[in-house]
Amino acid sequence: MNAIGLAKPGIFANAAKRYALNAFLVLGGLVGLGWSSSALAQVADSYTLTTVPPTTRTILTGQYTQIDATYLKNGVDGSNTTDWAVSPAGPFFSKVNPVGTDGSTGLVTNSMVSYSPGTYTVTVDGNANECAPLCPPQISYSVTVETPVLTTVTPASGSITIPRDTSTTLKVKYSGTTLPVADGTNIDWQITSEPVLGAGTFSPQTGGPPSFVRTTTT
Repeated sequence: MNAIGLAKPGIFANAAKRYALNAFLVLGGLVGLGWSSSALAQVADSYTLTTVPPTTRTILTGQYTQIDATYLKNGVDGSNTTDWAVSPAGPFFSKVNPVGTDGSTGLVTNSMVSYSPGTYTVTVDGNANECAPLCPPQISYSVTVETPVLTTVTPASGSITIPRDTSTTLKVKYSGTTLPVADGTNIDWQITSEPVLGAGTFSPQTGGPPSFVRTTTT
């Protein structure tokens, strides 16, 4: 009985050792898996796309306006690209999609021109081929385009009567609804009707008859 009593503890002890060893191996594997999952979660990229003021502007038809934005990946320039669009359709951009950053500061530039008046919305998105599914929110700009027109200033009505062999000053304004044309824009004047060819002249004049002259806006 003593021999049997001594043998039983030995059998239980061996089983306990095997159990402890197996538990260690399993737990060690679980710890390793948990560490790998945490490391993967830390490498998710972050994209930020921000406007550069002004976000609202007015230009004249046929005039380019430069629009800037900043696009960063993980806080630095990642040399990523953007997609530009305008609504309603009609205006043109100086660069075609995709439009990249400057490679150092994250600055993205594009220029828009329209030959039709109206208010347009320009939108900029991160290139989904590069940033999906982590693309930043879309940004937008508003561009109002005005058509410049000539209006009479002096005389205000556009008509005046003067005595023979005297002169008068003529003035016009060349402007959009709110925005004038740039100084130095050419304006051509010409006499289109007169009693006798050469009866009227501009002073000074560029040529004629009939007299004509080119001036510039100031």
